[in-house]
Amino acid sequence: MKISDLGKDMIQPSRRPRYNRPPRIDKKSILAIGDSQIPFHDHEWINKCKKLAFAYGIRTSLWAGDIVDFTSLSIFVAKNQEVEKELIECEEHLGELAAGFTDIIYLPGNHELRLQRLLREWVSMDRVCKLLNLPKQVRGFDYSFCEVGGDWLVEHPKNYSVIAGRVAATLAEKYRKNIAIFHDHQCGEMKTRDGRFIGMSVGMCADGSRLDYYSVAHSTTPKMMQGALLLRWDGQQYFPHHLTEETDWDYEFFCARKKGKK
Repeated sequence: MKISDLGKDMIQPSRRPRYNRPPRIDKKSILAIGDSQIPFHDHEWINKCKKLAFAYGIRTSLWAGDIVDFTSLSIFVAKNQEVEKELIECEEHLGELAAGFTDIIYLPGNHELRLQRLLREWVSMDRVCKLLNLPKQVRGFDYSFCEVGGDWLVEHPKNYSVIAGRVAATLAEKYRKNIAIFHDHQCGEMKTRDGRFIGMSVGMCADGSRLDYYSVAHSTTPKMMQGALLLRWDGQQYFPHHLTEETDWDYEFFCARKKGKK
């Protein structure tokens, strides 16, 4: 039916846009990282994950939120709140983080949104990328999730749970896809009740000993855990490699070398 056929007594369609075009990666293996909270990142952990990704020939990365800390823009009292100093550090380390990748998708987390809250005005991730002087291969998107093939969503959700995997599994139930999340700084997996989909808490790439709110005072929140995710495309489907503190790195690099010889 055409709009003109609705008649004068019928309501017309909304002029507002639909938010139904999230970023998507297809048929490319990726390294997904998040919660590096630069300049409080764990360089040893990130470098190990990057080297493994490169060993597998992976040159696409997904930055799933809280890549920078923006401590100086936080509403919380913290040490060393110097905007200029932090931006300089972020520019330096973000360039290092991007090095070697040909395509990077950058999603917002709650730390990137600190800029918007401070200004009380919407600032796009494209503008944030320019503010941080990021290299051209980094593309910012305003969605907090990215579709990877038809079966995976990698994201930085609003919700948080002290039980690893719970939020991810709940999202997997809702959206009927495998869900890998950052934000909760934990590692763990749960399946949906029908066993069809995985909900994964990936972990973080920050150095907890550099975060004053975590290291200066004790709390009952679970221990922060390092984590990253390789989603490897084999030509037909994606296979997850959840990298954690328990990963057998020698075996992973052996598998990467063996794959490279084929």
